[in-house]
Amino acid sequence: MDLALYSRVLLRHKLVLVVGLVLALTLALFSYYRVEFEGVPALTPRKAELWHSQANLFITESGFPAGRRTIPFETRQVGGETVTVPRYSEPGRFTGLASLYARLAVSDEVKRRIATKGPPYGTFSAFPSVESASGTNVPLPIVSVFGRADSAAAAKVVVTRGLDAFLLYVGEQQKAAGIPEGQRIQLHVLNAPQPPTLLEPRKKTLTIVVFLGVLIASIALAFILENVARSRPPLEIVAEAEAEAEPEKEVSSIRRWA
Repeated sequence: MDLALYSRVLLRHKLVLVVGLVLALTLALFSYYRVEFEGVPALTPRKAELWHSQANLFITESGFPAGRRTIPFETRQVGGETVTVPRYSEPGRFTGLASLYARLAVSDEVKRRIATKGPPYGTFSAFPSVESASGTNVPLPIVSVFGRADSAAAAKVVVTRGLDAFLLYVGEQQKAAGIPEGQRIQLHVLNAPQPPTLLEPRKKTLTIVVFLGVLIASIALAFILENVARSRPPLEIVAEAEAEAEPEKEVSSIRRWA
C-alpha cells in the first residue's frame, strides 16, 4: 500500500475530510456532555462518577475488655445461689454480632432517617469487617459502613448521615428495651468518614467510538466520491495517480543531472 498515493486521493476531497472531522468532534463532544439551560447554558457530563467514603465501628462493651489480657471473674446471686461468672462477655460474641449489626445498619428504619435529611442522595451500606491473614479471612468485631454517590462531597455526606442515623437507632432501641447503660453493647467510631475515593470514573468508550466511526465514514466517503467522479474502480484511480507522479519524478531526475 502506497500511503502517498492514497494521501493524494484524500487531498482532492479535503473538504469532505474537514467537514467529517468537525462533525466527528461535535458528535463525540455531545455523546459525553449534554447541554443544560439553567440560566447560562452549560455542558454537563452525561455519565455520573461513583465515589465512596468509609467509616468503621468497633463493637464492644463498657470496660474495654479487648484491652485485658484475661477476663476477670466476679460473684453474683443467681436463683438464690452465689455463683462465679465472667465480668465481661466472651470476645467471640462481639465478632458474631458484627454481621447482625451490619444488617441493622441497612434496615428500613435507618434508611428512612437518612432519606429525611434530603439531598444529596446516595447509597448507604454496611458489612462486617474481616482481616486477611495467611490466605484466610478472620472476622473482626468491626462493622464498616460506606456511603456512595455521584460526587466526592455527596459520598461523605451520605456515610456521615448513615453513621449518625445508625448510632441513634441503636441507642433508641437499647433505651426502649430498658437495658441498663452498663449492660449495653457499645459502638465506638474507630474511623470517622474517610476522604472519598473514586470507584468508577466516567467512561469515554462511547465518545471514542463515535469519533472514530464518523472519521472513518468520512474517509470512506472521500474514496466513494473519487470513484464516482472517475467512474472507475479505486485501483485504477491509484494507478493513474501513480502514472501522474512519474513525469514529476523524471523532471526531478533531469534537473538533478543538469
